[in-house]
Amino acid sequence: MIRGRFNENGEPCVQIQIAGLKTEVIVDTGFNGALWLPTTLLAGLKLEVISTQRFFVADGHPVDSQVFAVKMTWFGKQIEVEVVATESNNALLGTELLHECALFIHFPTQRVEIRKARKRSVRA
Repeated sequence: MIRGRFNENGEPCVQIQIAGLKTEVIVDTGFNGALWLPTTLLAGLKLEVISTQRFFVADGHPVDSQVFAVKMTWFGKQIEVEVVATESNNALLGTELLHECALFIHFPTQRVEIRKARKRSVRA
């Protein structure tokens, strides 16, 4: 289980480890990618650009961003994900990483948890 907290802006956050570096990210269910990270954070990691893609941000305008491949620790395992670089200071964790998870956000207690979902057995 990954436990998080609410930041000073009232946003649900968790800490992740990418390329050996720990950083806090906002859990953003409106972002369908894996990670959206500030270029200032990515610059120190010396990653290779794998593509440039156009994205539409929350206000609807398009942004062309570089995409990198990075290794991160997710539930104790090393996985490779695509990271979108942003000039923003916001680091986001998107729904691509949540496909096999249960996300629990409890606003009254400011509790954030991401759990690996149990696989359902198929009954005939």
